[in-house]
Amino acid sequence: METSSNIEKYNFYFGIPHSHTGFSTGKGTPTEAFNYAKKKGIDFLIVTDHGGHLYRDKKSNSSKNSKWEILKNDASKFNTKNDKFLSLGGFELTSKNFGDFNVLNSNNIYKGKIKDFNKFTMWLKNQPNPIVSINHPHKYIESFKYNRELDKFINFIEVGNGSPPFKYLNGEKYYYNLLDKGWHIGAINGQDNHRMNWGDTDNLTVVICKSLNKKDFYEALNYRRTYSSETRSLKLIFKVNGKWMGSILSPSKKLNFEIYAEDKKNPIKKVQIISNGEKIIKEKSLKKKGKLKWDFSIPYKKNCWYVAKVIYKDDKMGISSAIFT
Repeated sequence: METSSNIEKYNFYFGIPHSHTGFSTGKGTPTEAFNYAKKKGIDFLIVTDHGGHLYRDKKSNSSKNSKWEILKNDASKFNTKNDKFLSLGGFELTSKNFGDFNVLNSNNIYKGKIKDFNKFTMWLKNQPNPIVSINHPHKYIESFKYNRELDKFINFIEVGNGSPPFKYLNGEKYYYNLLDKGWHIGAINGQDNHRMNWGDTDNLTVVICKSLNKKDFYEALNYRRTYSSETRSLKLIFKVNGKWMGSILSPSKKLNFEIYAEDKKNPIKKVQIISNGEKIIKEKSLKKKGKLKWDFSIPYKKNCWYVAKVIYKDDKMGISSAIFT
């Protein structure tokens, strides 16, 4: 069990889990994207070009390789030379009725559109340890029915998405809607870059893990140990009964909440705890500038979810992955 005493073992890495390059509908190459993002001071970038483009061949040094293979190789080479930045490759695909999804940590690409989610689930089962996120959700995702098997693979939803010249999307309400349906998903924020502006804006995903390597990073994603931030400086710790955000709890008599929110550059107004039905069950305003330490307990109740939401004085937000009972 993870407890408060081992907070020091984790680091908070800020980056982008959803971006594009000229390999599909964006600009530049993956290596240019990784270089640009690193210079912008973020910790990781996942290039998730559209799968339909990635399995096409691209000439490179008089030989032909699929863009998918080149993307993975470019990321690996960049990591070899840069130990303080993590570069990864994934892909985006679309579905018939529920919008777009990203797939991370897969060996190959799912070809075509998702027309049958049972078929997609079977494909996921044949990958080593894939991680799926719901991209830029809109109203149609509200009819996305809970699926126990698919729930094992869909770990995230973008509660924020966008970068110039495109409009920034707030997907918070769809996050709560799917949590109410039973999905075990966490919160991320994707810039979805289609220009050479990886890391220009402040909407980022924070991954909480031991170190900046693929093993620890993907382990954190598997456990949904993430939060969405609209600043570059929010440190958010959210635990219940000693378990980090993203956890599924064992039954107990009480739920002991532990929240720590700190932003040294942007003034926080208040922190809310949100639960089933998007109900605010607790709220606390900041008295001390810059940070809040908050502990409280409530009775255990099964089939509930809890999210910590940080609200800034300028209305920016930070949203945690949920904790489940």
